[in-house]
Amino acid sequence: ADAERCFVIGNGPSLKEMDLSVLAGERVITTNSFYKHPQAQVVDPDFLCIGDASFMEDREESVSWHRRIAEELPRVQLMLNPAARPLIAKHGLYEEHEVFYYRHGVTTQYPELARFDFRKPLNVGHTTGTRLAIPLAVYRGCKKVYLLGLDANWLESFSASYHFYETHE
Repeated sequence: ADAERCFVIGNGPSLKEMDLSVLAGERVITTNSFYKHPQAQVVDPDFLCIGDASFMEDREESVSWHRRIAEELPRVQLMLNPAARPLIAKHGLYEEHEVFYYRHGVTTQYPELARFDFRKPLNVGHTTGTRLAIPLAVYRGCKKVYLLGLDANWLESFSASYHFYETHE
């Protein structure tokens, strides 16, 4: 794999039409429920970014969701919303995984104000892909970042599923 390139994969419906097996062995960063993709284990991503605080609430469905990720992607490193700390500790989640937490910043639409330094609060984007996965690729030194499944179709309908899978979470 080219050390300077990275593939950032969202969860948009365009993934239904793609053969992601060609990404095996590449540097790959994924988001949220990517583990549901039929080729997730073949892709074997380096990172999974989970930014939505609702995934960190102490509810049975959240805990089982995190346990499923740990089972389906045993090698993945995680970049999590800091709200996950109590949930992870209480339920012993991701004990075999390397887990990192980002700090929230203020989002910006001005390139000159964007910061990709994970040691400081982040201030880019509004989705897990734009807020975490793309900055993580830049932070890790990737010079070529290829975006897949970041369809930006979530504006069409907040109630419908806008992912490659049917059930909206």
